[in-house]
Amino acid sequence: MKNFLSLSVVALTLVGAPLFSEPAQDAGENAVVVGRVLDELGRPLAGAKISMLPMDVAISGGVPPEPVTDQEGRFRLVAPPYGRTKLFAYKETAGYPNTRGLLFKSPTPGQSGGSEVVLSPGSHLNVDFHLGAPDGILEISVVDSTTKAPIPKARLTLRRESPPSMYSTSLPSDGRLILALPTAPIDVTVQAPGYEPWRYFDEATASTKLILPASERRTLAIELKPAH
Repeated sequence: MKNFLSLSVVALTLVGAPLFSEPAQDAGENAVVVGRVLDELGRPLAGAKISMLPMDVAISGGVPPEPVTDQEGRFRLVAPPYGRTKLFAYKETAGYPNTRGLLFKSPTPGQSGGSEVVLSPGSHLNVDFHLGAPDGILEISVVDSTTKAPIPKARLTLRRESPPSMYSTSLPSDGRLILALPTAPIDVTVQAPGYEPWRYFDEATASTKLILPASERRTLAIELKPAH
């Protein structure tokens, strides 16, 4: 996924403490970022989220909630003055992954892995994201092979060799998950207590690597067998 940035900045000064325990309560101490998220054709992308990665400070207690774009693709983010921070726009159901995670970065050299800004006290920034062509979309469902019921505590793990990276998450209670994935070889495994582990295998190519072409939508219906 390509990620272009247009950025205008008001009163940018690099300020940061070594540790933030919680967002600042005084609105005047916060940084405000507004902007739009547009798809590859320049259309507003509603329902996209903005995630952030502070680069100069350690965060204790989590970062502010991720804003969600409206029907015009607009968002407003209010955050403590973290200093240098990377922002990421994503909407997995539309093929745009959160490239804050290394595994989801595009394998194409030169494509952006986030838009860097400086969040200083009282600063107001305007950041527009112009997203490139979407990645492939993977729909995963995990059920018991006998009862066909969703499996509680099933865990999905993805691994990628280049760059070396891993992503792991527990599946929701309905056993379903949607991810946007770059066109890169990825190992896919699923494990759950009381079940045999499952690993992706393509019988046609005898490959254990999943390669999802850009803009393709694929479903993995996974049935876990109870362990004996």
